[in-house]
Amino acid sequence: MKETIDYNQIKNIEFIKNDLGNGLWVQVCGFLDNDNDAFVFAVLVSKEKTDKFLKDVGGHLNFSDPVGFVQYGNKHIEYQYKDFGGIQYFVRERYFHGIRKDFYELSDEFLLLFNAYKDTNKYFAIEEDGDVIEIAKYLDNGSLVVNNVYLRRFAAAKQMNIGYIFDFRVSSSLEMDSSIKPNYNFEDTNINYEFYSGSNALGNGFFTRLNGRKIIECGKRETCGLWPFINKKKYANFKVGFNSDGTGIECNCNPDYLDNYFNANPGNYHYLTPVAFKKEVLKKYLDHPDKYNFENNRLSCGSLWGIEIDAAHEDVVLVYLGDLGRDLPESEYQHWLSYNIVTNEGLSKSTIERDFFGMFSESTNPDDVFKQKFNLVNDKWNKKYGWKLFLDLKEEDNYCYTKAIMPLINEQHEFDELCLVLSKITVDSINIKSLEARDPSILKGTKSLAALKTYLLNEGIEETIVDEIVISFRNVQSLRSEQAGHRKGSELNKLYKKVGILELVDRQDFIQSSRLIFESLSKSLSLILKYCFND
Repeated sequence: MKETIDYNQIKNIEFIKNDLGNGLWVQVCGFLDNDNDAFVFAVLVSKEKTDKFLKDVGGHLNFSDPVGFVQYGNKHIEYQYKDFGGIQYFVRERYFHGIRKDFYELSDEFLLLFNAYKDTNKYFAIEEDGDVIEIAKYLDNGSLVVNNVYLRRFAAAKQMNIGYIFDFRVSSSLEMDSSIKPNYNFEDTNINYEFYSGSNALGNGFFTRLNGRKIIECGKRETCGLWPFINKKKYANFKVGFNSDGTGIECNCNPDYLDNYFNANPGNYHYLTPVAFKKEVLKKYLDHPDKYNFENNRLSCGSLWGIEIDAAHEDVVLVYLGDLGRDLPESEYQHWLSYNIVTNEGLSKSTIERDFFGMFSESTNPDDVFKQKFNLVNDKWNKKYGWKLFLDLKEEDNYCYTKAIMPLINEQHEFDELCLVLSKITVDSINIKSLEARDPSILKGTKSLAALKTYLLNEGIEETIVDEIVISFRNVQSLRSEQAGHRKGSELNKLYKKVGILELVDRQDFIQSSRLIFESLSKSLSLILKYCFND
């Protein structure tokens, strides 16, 4: 069968015109992943030098981006970096003369502008709402592809056009075909190239070459998406109540249009109007503890954003209308709107005392009380003995601290997961080695709760008190083991009865069941504070 070859590079020409530099991901250097000998290299070109760049099809460009001195004439010498006759390198080839492996490297300015970091063979940027976006990556052949959105934003910020240098070659061992076009030049507003053909150097075939340049004009600087050209925030409307006829009342959360105690906008809804949401609104964030943190009634995404939340109620959370506008990124609004409800629940006592009376008010939420007691025990123990009673979790288990909260929804799996994380935080984290080192009567290999019991007894605490301390930890450990390792049935029901939550579980009240577990653990921690530290 006769060999079928695209002698005239029709497909490559179509690729250059329609696809090169377009699409979500664009290759900015190296050989393309196809059957042809196809090379591309992207640079940034000043608007003033764009025409010259396009016309200089046969011009030489050093892809290694030399840094050093250049001499003009016989005397004038200057140091040169970054800009070479209106051309700046977006990517450079690092060449090590065969002593080390060569590689392509992205512009440090591009990486710095988007505060990007490298992870294995990929680069990531963190958006203002906390989303982590992949912006560049190495291909298997060492070439680089870049997220075109970020490349275009970079070009817009610098007000420089994107220039592509391309060199596509087709070769064959056959004789020259009469259908091959004669050498020609092509010039357009944004693409210039040369097409020519000839015999191979050895005379045993022929080749065609498509060599040229393409320009993609940058957008206006306002399209770069960077300060001060960030799009104006669009504020959402949230439900804040009902009219007398039962229709809902919505109010925009733009803080500039809300009233306050200084009569900023009389007649409008107040900045501190509580807005209610189903508690499940927090699940998205609790499921990603590597990115979000919820602690002390504050939800935050690193240092990018944070918002105060009244989470004292069992099934709803309340947020001030003005805080939704001021503190929540626009990209989060749709998520919160899907959980927005109207409720008769008011602000919690601790929130009112803290926000309206300036009083220091500890949360009465059972999960918050537990965490306060837990941290206090560890702090006092460490101060007295030089080591913590409960070891810090390993980094991969740190999510347990975030997950140790009252269930967001009244479901069995939420309760099961709570028992798991509470067991990890307490029973699994008891500092057995330090207990053994301080109390020789604790034999090596003793289980954690048995070691704690022995230690407390030897500290002179009555056995009835020690048993009361240990029982809540043992209950959590047993619940974790039984729920994870066995089918729901009579044995588990016996345990529920022993713990005192059987009736609650029977009527599917996992919220109150969780409350009792937290309260029992807090009681044990309070007893440790009382009998070990007279607190």
